[in-house]
Amino acid sequence: MIPTLGVLGVLAGASIVALVAGHTSEAFVLIGTQGWGKRLVLPRSATNPRINVLEVDAWKHSLDDGSLRPVAKVPYARKELIRPEHFSPDFYRQQIETLGSTYTRQRDVLMYYGGVPAVPSHHGLNFNAWSTEDLGRLRALGGRPFIGLETMDRKAVEWMGARLHEAGYGPLNRIYVRICAEPSGMAYGSEDGTAKGKRHTPAAHASYQRRFTRVATWIRALNQRYGLDFHIVFAGTNAEDFNHFLPPVDVLDALGYDLYVTPENKEKTLKQIQDLRRCFPGKPLVIPELGMATAGPGANPHWAEDALGDVLMTLGRHPGGVAGMTVFSVNAARRVPGRRWNWAWTPMMFEMLKEWESAPRRWRKEGFHSYDPLSYPVGRDVLYINRPDLRIVYRKLSVSKKPGVPWFFEARLVLKHGRWTHRTRQITLN
Repeated sequence: MIPTLGVLGVLAGASIVALVAGHTSEAFVLIGTQGWGKRLVLPRSATNPRINVLEVDAWKHSLDDGSLRPVAKVPYARKELIRPEHFSPDFYRQQIETLGSTYTRQRDVLMYYGGVPAVPSHHGLNFNAWSTEDLGRLRALGGRPFIGLETMDRKAVEWMGARLHEAGYGPLNRIYVRICAEPSGMAYGSEDGTAKGKRHTPAAHASYQRRFTRVATWIRALNQRYGLDFHIVFAGTNAEDFNHFLPPVDVLDALGYDLYVTPENKEKTLKQIQDLRRCFPGKPLVIPELGMATAGPGANPHWAEDALGDVLMTLGRHPGGVAGMTVFSVNAARRVPGRRWNWAWTPMMFEMLKEWESAPRRWRKEGFHSYDPLSYPVGRDVLYINRPDLRIVYRKLSVSKKPGVPWFFEARLVLKHGRWTHRTRQITLN
């Protein structure tokens, strides 16, 4: 038995005094979607959401002392969020392949599309950067574009449909098209659809609705012409978007909500989700962009993990279900000057999301969760980490939080040089 420790950060978010010599080995850390390895999940049905991940930054979680620290999974850029040479279509496909072995069913790729390209683009977040061959390779991986359409030009819309048809997409490949999202804050939400037009007026609301409906008609025609399966999404982020800009609901296939949750807006965000549930129970939700603040004023990883649980509980109650979701694990605050929030996710947040994905309606924040040792019942051995070269089992010994009382027993098996080594320790409160 090794010497007794203070409370692990992994268990309670507290700092500890580790009495084990040496530095944490890379073998004993979890990074972002690396998670806890493949877990047995419930069979996926058509009603389960498709969870997609854009993992640019993440949090590294030490299994020795529970500490968390941010890491960049894509090199930092000085003036851009991500440089094109660091996030090309090739890189995006490689990420999908990697996530396929560490996470579950990462398939859709968010691509912004502002119109037919005047010059070549090389950025994987831009639809124009994807050649027909690139899109075909994505389809072969089981991947689909999730297109953020930022133009209402007919030529551009028809070019988009022809490009996807040439790449082999068809009636069995659902492709969401988010048409000109968050109009209350964008130029296309003005009366004439330009940055100089009048904004926040009844005429601006009506003009946007007419243009949205016209684009939706073109997209449905492309479905008929090419045998595609475009699904039309209106996405907002605040009350004005949903109360004044929303086109007739029969124009939409799904209702989108771009969620960036901070300590300042959390309660308002939860209320907005509840309002959508009450007003549009029959429309499925898609979450094109989901970010949880893990740094910045009032935020840290443990706040984000708790807030994510509340958000997932609220989303899971939507009668129309959640059809899809794209996680933004990006530290924008460190990449772009003036950006306040850090959206990089922890391994525990990804495990929480994976568990919720299997059964959104039945998932509960409270109760037993294998990724959360604090939820373990006393006396039960639970396999916490299960990787080919590492297995960790925790047994909760007591619910007492008195100093010096053993709280958890840990057994760790490590495969090294073809042999398993065994180590145990107790964890107590300081």
